[in-house]
Amino acid sequence: MVIAAACHRQIDTDQIEPSVASLAARGDGASLWLQFRAANNMTEMQQRLRDAAAAGFPQAQFELATAMLAGQKGASDGAPNSPSAMELLRLAAEQLPGAEAQLAVCEYSGCEGTTPDIDAAVSHARDAAKNGAIDAILTIGPHLAAGQIKPDEINAWNILHAAIQQRGCSVSILNVDWMQKTVATLASRAQASNARALADQYWRDYGTTILGNLACS
Repeated sequence: MVIAAACHRQIDTDQIEPSVASLAARGDGASLWLQFRAANNMTEMQQRLRDAAAAGFPQAQFELATAMLAGQKGASDGAPNSPSAMELLRLAAEQLPGAEAQLAVCEYSGCEGTTPDIDAAVSHARDAAKNGAIDAILTIGPHLAAGQIKPDEINAWNILHAAIQQRGCSVSILNVDWMQKTVATLASRAQASNARALADQYWRDYGTTILGNLACS
């Protein structure tokens, strides 16, 4: 609320809103997405979100895909040539780690009736984790065989996840199951030693990028 109030004091909405409307009318995806956020009803919101996604704005593609996967009524316009949720996720994943993480989960589980692709799921989960979206690798990793992903790798990401949480950064997975797995990892000396060494390597290699993408210092 404090941040919102500060922004309200600094931003002249009477000047910005016409500019956003003008850009949206010319098909600017970001402006269409901003208008979606300010829509007055669900039908209008969904149409503006579809327009923003069609204009190529990644956040809109991600949010529309999420709504479609959740079965939100009216999220899809039902047209035969409209992109599927999986297609939208693939487009958004090129720029958004969170979308790539969701894509990995979908590739693992076979969203929209697609054939599961474990290799693609692991690849995208790893890429997303390196950019700060660790959820997918922690979600699908424990269900994979050791030949598909090593337990030390999953444990290392768990440790890194905990370290990021301790910094006060926003990471979405935080539940009893995750906490129990992290405690179990740290309780096993041999496992913890290997996992911690790998977590340290991940931090050296990806820490700056992760914190930057999570808007943490």
